[in-house]
Amino acid sequence: MDGPELDRRSFLDRAARGASALAWSGACGGLLAGCGGNERVIQAPPGKEVRIPFKDYPELTKPGGMVRVETSKVGVVFVRAEDAGTFSGISAVCTHQGATVNPTPDGFKCPRHGSTYDREGHNTGGPARRPLARFPAFSVGDAVVLKLEAMSPGAGGG
Repeated sequence: MDGPELDRRSFLDRAARGASALAWSGACGGLLAGCGGNERVIQAPPGKEVRIPFKDYPELTKPGGMVRVETSKVGVVFVRAEDAGTFSGISAVCTHQGATVNPTPDGFKCPRHGSTYDREGHNTGGPARRPLARFPAFSVGDAVVLKLEAMSPGAGGG
């Protein structure tokens, strides 16, 4: 056999990461328009908030539109447009062991151990017992502002 052998845990971790990358790049079920394209990902600058211009991310002008914000402070946060011009910021950091969850048509799923969350980030299954962290997101003029200070967890966690 060429190269070092992988133990079972390393193999499964690499397989889950590969499957997650494939799902993110091509099989997201239309939840994110252009799922995984760089135009849908925001690399947040250092600081306590992120400004997301509507002209650069028009998906946030329609209910259900979502962008992925990658931060050095709190990890990945999904910003989603809700009804009537309201927005939500939901952490992509699984509350079980910190893996990055992926969006699904029904909410979010952790590729590592299978924890699931509804669209609001409430835990619905798997080993995770707490909801995903939520962050304030709101419209200010021609942009959405995401505050990188977590709000208290919503009902339904544990």
